[in-house]
Amino acid sequence: MERILYLSAGVALVEAGYSSVQDVGGAAGRSAYVLETDYRLRAASIRVSYALRSADGRALADTTLVADLEVDLDRQIADAVDDLLRDAALPRLESPDAEIAGFGIAGVQGTPEVDGNAPEDSGIGDVTPPPPDASPMPSPTPTPDPARPSERAPTPDPGTRPGAGVPDRAPTTDRGGGPWRMTVGGGTGLVVGEAADLFRNSVFARAVVDYRPAATGPVWDVGIAGSIHRVYRNGDVSGGRLYISTIGPSVALEFLSGGFANATVGVSAGPAVVSVYTGDTARSKTVPFVEALSRLFVAVSPRIAAGLSIGWVSVFEGGMVIQGFTSTVMVSFTP
Repeated sequence: MERILYLSAGVALVEAGYSSVQDVGGAAGRSAYVLETDYRLRAASIRVSYALRSADGRALADTTLVADLEVDLDRQIADAVDDLLRDAALPRLESPDAEIAGFGIAGVQGTPEVDGNAPEDSGIGDVTPPPPDASPMPSPTPTPDPARPSERAPTPDPGTRPGAGVPDRAPTTDRGGGPWRMTVGGGTGLVVGEAADLFRNSVFARAVVDYRPAATGPVWDVGIAGSIHRVYRNGDVSGGRLYISTIGPSVALEFLSGGFANATVGVSAGPAVVSVYTGDTARSKTVPFVEALSRLFVAVSPRIAAGLSIGWVSVFEGGMVIQGFTSTVMVSFTP
């Protein structure tokens, strides 16, 4: 993946007139610009952050690309690099000697010129526009060059570590999609405690909408959770049909793991409506409830995950607490 990122950015830079060289052994120290690249990879998508700096470390421009791992990834990388050059106000040059060091991908014919003056040294981080008749800067591996090409070289096979702009670090992971997530599911409950003398179990449906900040470590999710339970009486207890509906704010701590699975632990609380239906007559009352949940999700696509949840719910119905364990099968969707 690093090789793909490096070459895609490098081709864009060559077509903008800038050479690139991988930052190995201090090669970037001889460049006027440095393109730093950080990527976070998950099952079917990638998030790439670019930061363009001058040789003295001054920030010139930055941008972030979130894309699916598809055949047009190199084009999207080139567009991002092109945005970087534009934001940094760096000109496109016509340099016949621009190249990706170590790959021999050369630029267009012409003479570099900026406002009528040939630049002495305006390479891009691990990236340098070569002076005329100069031999290419030696480098064991390539480095990215900012700018967008009209034609792109074929996507290379993954293999080597990238240069220029791709720092020497291990990849991290990230989830795909935006910060909002909707989760729906259904399950069963087992009544325990004093209420177990009257009720034995329940079936229910649940829905949660929550907001998840972008991050790769533990984060707090906040949202709204709602459910409706059909509670069944013990066989020797007579009475109407009992339904309990809940809705309230939810807070959960989410742990991400490899961009493939994540686990959350959280709580929800608020009003619960307890309704008893006898024939055509219904009696309802509003009481408080509290619920604790632990959930495990596994990604089935960049925006869809399936999971299981184990929890505990307590409904404070007058002098009695209807409480018990719950288990849920859930599916989450991220727009």
